[in-house]
Amino acid sequence: MTSRHNERLQDLVARFLESKDLRYGVNWETGRFICRMDISETYAPTPGQIDRLSLVVTFGPNAGSITFTTILPILPEAPSRSCVADLIAMVNHENAGLRMGAFLIDEDDGTIMFRIGVPCMGGDLPSMETLEFMLGSAVLMWPRVGDRYIDLLTEHRRNENSEERRREQ
Repeated sequence: MTSRHNERLQDLVARFLESKDLRYGVNWETGRFICRMDISETYAPTPGQIDRLSLVVTFGPNAGSITFTTILPILPEAPSRSCVADLIAMVNHENAGLRMGAFLIDEDDGTIMFRIGVPCMGGDLPSMETLEFMLGSAVLMWPRVGDRYIDLLTEHRRNENSEERRREQ
């Protein structure tokens, strides 16, 4: 991967994000573009509770790809092991039905994200349409899965609070 190819990847990602009216910061050393986005401002309003996401677009020097990662900016409050286990089971169930991309979950803090990538080999760059498809895929997965995630967190918190009240009595 040449530095010229990396520059072209950087320029392509910057132009794409600007075309979506997304304000971003860039870490040039890691090749990461980082921004927050409201789904309803970038796409048509979607059903569900989730509208705000963090977006990380990575072009890896020598990686030969562009990766879109959307992160739900909701963290469970000190999740129990059983909560994290249920979240992992939910993510595995969702991933089983996907043909592209994958949901990931941080086993330590319960952060959930969706990642999808496209190769950029031999000096080729993806089209703006391909980037649009990738971002759309990374964003539009959230209405269903995000609501299930929130419902699962709420259910675990409710159960934990009930157990605490019983112990106090």
